[in-house]
Amino acid sequence: MHTEADFRKIAKELLEHYGRLTTKEIVKLISENITFDKDDLKPNPLRKGKNFVNGEPYVYQRIRNIALRCKRGNKKVYEEGFLIDRTNRGTYWIVTEGLSNKESIPNISVLNEKRKKYENRNKSKKNVRKIDWSNINEKNTYIGARGEEFVFEKEKETVKSFSTDSLSKVIHSSIVDGDGLGYDVLSINKRGESIYIEVKTTSGDEKTPFYMSVNERNFLLNTRNAFLYRVYNFDASTLHGNIKKYKGNQLEKVFIFDPVSFKVTKK
Repeated sequence: MHTEADFRKIAKELLEHYGRLTTKEIVKLISENITFDKDDLKPNPLRKGKNFVNGEPYVYQRIRNIALRCKRGNKKVYEEGFLIDRTNRGTYWIVTEGLSNKESIPNISVLNEKRKKYENRNKSKKNVRKIDWSNINEKNTYIGARGEEFVFEKEKETVKSFSTDSLSKVIHSSIVDGDGLGYDVLSINKRGESIYIEVKTTSGDEKTPFYMSVNERNFLLNTRNAFLYRVYNFDASTLHGNIKKYKGNQLEKVFIFDPVSFKVTKK
Protein backbone atom coordinates (compact mmCIF):
# COMPACT_ATOMS: atom_id res chain seq x y z
CA MET A 1 0.00 0.00 0.00
CA HIS A 2 1.27 3.46 -0.91
CA THR A 3 1.25 6.02 1.89
CA GLU A 4 0.72 9.78 1.83
CA ALA A 5 4.49 10.14 2.29
CA ASP A 6 5.02 8.14 -0.92
CA PHE A 7 2.59 10.36 -2.80
CA ARG A 8 4.20 13.55 -1.52
CA LYS A 9 7.54 12.43 -2.99
CA ILE A 10 5.92 11.52 -6.30
CA ALA A 11 4.04 14.83 -6.34
CA LYS A 12 7.31 16.72 -5.91
CA GLU A 13 8.83 14.90 -8.91
CA LEU A 14 5.80 15.79 -11.03
CA LEU A 15 5.84 19.41 -9.88
CA GLU A 16 9.51 19.75 -10.75
CA HIS A 17 8.39 19.26 -14.36
CA TYR A 18 5.01 21.00 -14.37
CA GLY A 19 5.52 23.68 -11.73
CA ARG A 20 1.84 23.99 -10.82
CA LEU A 21 -1.00 21.45 -10.87
CA THR A 22 -4.54 21.08 -9.55
CA THR A 23 -5.46 18.22 -7.24
CA LYS A 24 -7.37 16.55 -10.08
CA GLU A 25 -4.28 16.74 -12.31
CA ILE A 26 -2.06 15.36 -9.54
CA VAL A 27 -4.37 12.38 -9.01
CA LYS A 28 -4.50 11.68 -12.77
CA LEU A 29 -0.71 11.91 -13.25
CA ILE A 30 0.08 9.75 -10.22
CA SER A 31 -2.40 7.13 -11.50
CA GLU A 32 -0.66 7.12 -14.88
CA ASN A 33 2.86 6.84 -13.49
CA ILE A 34 2.70 4.23 -10.74
CA THR A 35 1.03 0.84 -10.28
CA PHE A 36 -1.45 0.60 -7.42
CA ASP A 37 -1.54 -2.60 -5.36
CA LYS A 38 -4.61 -4.42 -4.06
CA ASP A 39 -4.67 -2.42 -0.81
CA ASP A 40 -4.59 0.83 -2.78
CA LEU A 41 -7.51 -0.35 -4.93
CA LYS A 42 -9.72 -1.44 -2.04
CA PRO A 43 -13.08 0.27 -2.73
CA ASN A 44 -14.66 2.82 -0.41
CA PRO A 45 -18.39 1.93 -0.35
CA LEU A 46 -19.21 5.49 0.78
CA ARG A 47 -17.95 6.94 -2.51
CA LYS A 48 -19.81 5.12 -5.27
CA GLY A 49 -20.32 6.56 -8.73
CA LYS A 50 -20.65 5.82 -12.46
CA ASN A 51 -16.97 4.89 -12.73
CA PHE A 52 -16.76 3.14 -9.36
CA VAL A 53 -19.74 0.82 -8.91
CA ASN A 54 -18.40 -0.74 -5.70
CA GLY A 55 -16.83 2.46 -4.45
CA GLU A 56 -13.91 4.69 -5.39
CA PRO A 57 -10.53 3.14 -4.44
CA TYR A 58 -9.26 4.52 -1.12
CA VAL A 59 -5.98 5.47 -2.79
CA TYR A 60 -7.55 8.49 -4.53
CA GLN A 61 -8.78 9.89 -1.22
CA ARG A 62 -5.32 9.28 0.25
CA ILE A 63 -3.82 11.54 -2.41
CA ARG A 64 -6.50 14.22 -1.99
CA ASN A 65 -5.97 14.20 1.78
CA ILE A 66 -2.55 15.80 1.24
CA ALA A 67 -4.29 18.89 -0.12
CA LEU A 68 -7.18 18.76 2.36
CA ARG A 69 -4.77 19.05 5.29
CA CYS A 70 -4.49 22.66 4.19
CA LYS A 71 -7.59 24.55 5.33
CA ARG A 72 -9.52 26.64 2.82
CA GLY A 73 -8.06 30.15 2.62
CA ASN A 74 -4.57 29.04 3.67
CA LYS A 75 -1.28 27.78 2.27
CA LYS A 76 0.67 24.80 3.54
CA VAL A 77 4.33 24.08 2.77
CA TYR A 78 5.54 20.47 2.66
CA GLU A 79 9.15 19.61 3.38
CA GLU A 80 9.37 17.62 0.16
CA GLY A 81 9.57 20.93 -1.71
CA PHE A 82 6.07 22.02 -2.67
CA LEU A 83 3.12 23.85 -1.17
CA ILE A 84 -0.65 23.63 -1.28
CA ASP A 85 -2.39 26.91 -2.06
CA ARG A 86 -6.10 27.17 -1.16
CA THR A 87 -6.23 30.97 -0.77
CA ASN A 88 -8.31 31.43 -3.91
CA ARG A 89 -10.92 29.41 -5.74
CA GLY A 90 -9.52 25.96 -6.45
CA THR A 91 -6.62 24.07 -4.92
CA TYR A 92 -3.13 24.26 -6.40
CA TRP A 93 0.03 22.26 -5.82
CA ILE A 94 3.05 24.48 -6.48
CA VAL A 95 6.74 23.61 -6.49
CA THR A 96 8.78 25.72 -4.06
CA GLU A 97 12.19 24.43 -5.18
CA GLY A 98 13.47 24.35 -1.62
CA LEU A 99 12.11 27.72 -0.48
CA SER A 100 11.49 28.23 3.23
CA ASN A 101 8.21 29.51 4.67
CA LYS A 102 9.66 33.02 4.85
CA GLU A 103 10.63 33.19 1.20
CA SER A 104 8.36 34.22 -1.63
CA ILE A 105 6.47 31.76 -3.81
CA PRO A 106 7.66 31.47 -7.43
CA ASN A 107 5.72 33.66 -9.84
CA ILE A 108 2.68 31.77 -11.19
CA SER A 109 3.17 33.02 -14.75
CA VAL A 110 6.72 31.65 -14.69
CA LEU A 111 5.46 28.27 -13.49
CA ASN A 112 2.74 28.12 -16.12
CA GLU A 113 5.27 28.96 -18.86
CA LYS A 114 7.58 26.22 -17.58
CA ARG A 115 4.66 23.80 -17.60
CA LYS A 116 3.71 24.63 -21.19
CA LYS A 117 7.28 24.18 -22.38
CA TYR A 118 7.51 20.78 -20.69
CA GLU A 119 4.20 19.60 -22.17
CA ASN A 120 5.08 20.82 -25.68
CA ARG A 121 8.52 19.22 -25.49
CA ASN A 122 7.00 15.89 -24.48
CA LYS A 123 4.50 16.01 -27.35
CA SER A 124 7.28 16.12 -29.93
CA LYS A 125 9.86 14.11 -28.03
CA LYS A 126 10.38 10.51 -29.08
CA ASN A 127 11.15 8.39 -26.06
CA VAL A 128 13.39 5.50 -27.06
CA ARG A 129 13.66 2.81 -24.44
CA LYS A 130 14.07 -0.92 -24.37
CA ILE A 131 10.78 -2.64 -23.64
CA ASP A 132 10.72 -6.15 -22.26
CA TRP A 133 7.89 -7.41 -24.45
CA SER A 134 8.32 -11.02 -23.32
CA ASN A 135 7.76 -9.98 -19.71
CA ILE A 136 4.76 -7.82 -20.63
CA ASN A 137 3.20 -10.60 -22.71
CA GLU A 138 3.80 -13.13 -19.96
CA LYS A 139 2.13 -10.86 -17.39
CA ASN A 140 -0.82 -10.09 -19.68
CA THR A 141 -1.26 -13.80 -20.47
CA TYR A 142 -1.27 -14.65 -16.75
CA ILE A 143 -3.80 -11.92 -15.88
CA GLY A 144 -5.97 -12.94 -18.85
CA ALA A 145 -5.98 -16.59 -17.83
CA ARG A 146 -6.83 -15.76 -14.23
CA GLY A 147 -9.58 -13.44 -15.43
CA GLU A 148 -11.11 -16.26 -17.46
CA GLU A 149 -10.94 -18.53 -14.41
CA PHE A 150 -12.67 -15.83 -12.36
CA VAL A 151 -15.52 -15.52 -14.89
CA PHE A 152 -15.82 -19.31 -15.27
CA GLU A 153 -16.35 -19.70 -11.50
CA LYS A 154 -18.83 -16.81 -11.43
CA GLU A 155 -20.82 -18.35 -14.29
CA LYS A 156 -21.04 -21.65 -12.44
CA GLU A 157 -22.47 -19.79 -9.44
CA THR A 158 -24.99 -18.00 -11.68
CA VAL A 159 -26.16 -21.16 -13.44
CA LYS A 160 -26.33 -23.05 -10.13
CA SER A 161 -28.75 -20.41 -8.85
CA PHE A 162 -31.40 -21.41 -11.44
CA SER A 163 -30.45 -24.92 -12.60
CA THR A 164 -28.07 -27.18 -10.68
CA ASP A 165 -28.56 -29.86 -13.35
CA SER A 166 -27.03 -27.58 -16.00
CA LEU A 167 -23.65 -26.99 -14.35
CA SER A 168 -21.97 -29.35 -16.81
CA LYS A 169 -22.96 -26.96 -19.61
CA VAL A 170 -20.64 -24.28 -18.24
CA ILE A 171 -17.34 -24.93 -19.99
CA HIS A 172 -14.02 -23.11 -19.93
CA SER A 173 -13.80 -23.43 -23.69
CA SER A 174 -10.41 -21.78 -24.22
CA ILE A 175 -8.91 -24.48 -21.99
CA VAL A 176 -10.95 -27.45 -23.22
CA ASP A 177 -11.08 -26.62 -26.94
CA GLY A 178 -8.20 -24.18 -27.29
CA ASP A 179 -7.89 -20.44 -27.76
CA GLY A 180 -9.23 -19.39 -31.15
CA LEU A 181 -12.94 -20.05 -30.99
CA GLY A 182 -13.73 -16.36 -30.58
CA TYR A 183 -14.92 -16.83 -27.00
CA ASP A 184 -13.48 -18.14 -23.72
CA VAL A 185 -16.40 -19.51 -21.70
CA LEU A 186 -19.53 -21.34 -22.81
CA SER A 187 -22.52 -20.98 -20.49
CA ILE A 188 -26.34 -20.94 -20.60
CA ASN A 189 -29.08 -18.47 -19.70
CA LYS A 190 -32.32 -19.08 -17.81
CA ARG A 191 -34.05 -20.08 -21.06
CA GLY A 192 -31.52 -22.87 -21.52
CA GLU A 193 -29.86 -21.14 -24.49
CA SER A 194 -26.10 -21.26 -24.93
CA ILE A 195 -24.25 -17.99 -24.36
CA TYR A 196 -20.73 -17.31 -25.58
CA ILE A 197 -18.48 -15.23 -23.35
CA GLU A 198 -15.27 -13.48 -24.35
CA VAL A 199 -13.32 -12.30 -21.29
CA LYS A 200 -11.05 -9.24 -21.28
CA THR A 201 -9.21 -8.53 -18.05
CA THR A 202 -7.07 -5.68 -16.71
CA SER A 203 -5.75 -4.88 -13.28
CA GLY A 204 -6.53 -1.22 -13.99
CA ASP A 205 -9.96 0.39 -13.93
CA GLU A 206 -12.77 0.04 -16.45
CA LYS A 207 -11.26 2.67 -18.76
CA THR A 208 -7.97 0.78 -19.17
CA PRO A 209 -7.49 -0.19 -22.86
CA PHE A 210 -7.41 -3.89 -23.74
CA TYR A 211 -6.65 -5.89 -26.87
CA MET A 212 -8.94 -7.97 -29.06
CA SER A 213 -8.19 -10.05 -32.13
CA VAL A 214 -10.06 -9.68 -35.42
CA ASN A 215 -11.52 -13.15 -34.89
CA GLU A 216 -12.80 -12.26 -31.42
CA ARG A 217 -14.31 -8.98 -32.64
CA ASN A 218 -16.07 -10.59 -35.61
CA PHE A 219 -17.42 -13.41 -33.48
CA LEU A 220 -18.84 -11.04 -30.86
CA LEU A 221 -20.41 -8.71 -33.41
CA ASN A 222 -22.00 -11.45 -35.50
CA THR A 223 -23.00 -14.20 -33.06
CA ARG A 224 -26.33 -14.39 -31.26
CA ASN A 225 -26.00 -14.54 -27.46
CA ALA A 226 -22.34 -13.53 -27.56
CA PHE A 227 -21.12 -11.32 -24.72
CA LEU A 228 -18.01 -9.45 -23.66
CA TYR A 229 -17.34 -9.75 -19.94
CA ARG A 230 -15.07 -6.83 -19.07
CA VAL A 231 -13.13 -7.69 -15.90
CA TYR A 232 -11.35 -4.73 -14.28
CA ASN A 233 -9.73 -3.72 -10.97
CA PHE A 234 -8.67 -7.35 -11.02
CA ASP A 235 -6.35 -8.96 -8.48
CA ALA A 236 -4.98 -12.11 -10.06
CA SER A 237 -3.67 -13.43 -6.73
CA THR A 238 -7.10 -13.45 -5.06
CA LEU A 239 -9.40 -13.78 -8.10
CA HIS A 240 -11.23 -10.64 -7.07
CA GLY A 241 -12.44 -7.87 -9.35
CA ASN A 242 -15.37 -6.19 -11.06
CA ILE A 243 -17.30 -7.51 -14.07
CA LYS A 244 -19.31 -5.48 -16.57
CA LYS A 245 -21.22 -7.34 -19.28
CA TYR A 246 -21.79 -6.11 -22.84
CA LYS A 247 -23.85 -7.65 -25.64
CA GLY A 248 -21.55 -8.56 -28.49
CA ASN A 249 -23.59 -6.84 -31.19
CA GLN A 250 -23.55 -3.57 -29.20
CA LEU A 251 -19.78 -3.27 -28.78
CA GLU A 252 -19.23 -0.70 -31.53
CA LYS A 253 -21.64 1.65 -29.74
CA VAL A 254 -19.59 1.41 -26.54
CA PHE A 255 -15.95 0.99 -27.59
CA ILE A 256 -13.54 2.48 -30.11
CA PHE A 257 -11.63 -0.17 -32.07
CA ASP A 258 -8.19 1.14 -33.05
CA PRO A 259 -6.00 -1.04 -35.35
CA VAL A 260 -2.63 -1.39 -33.64
CA SER A 261 -0.84 -3.98 -35.77
CA PHE A 262 -0.55 -5.27 -39.34
CA LYS A 263 -0.58 -8.68 -40.91
CA VAL A 264 2.55 -8.70 -43.09
CA THR A 265 2.89 -11.19 -45.96
CA LYS A 266 5.84 -11.45 -48.35
CA LYS A 267 4.99 -10.39 -51.92
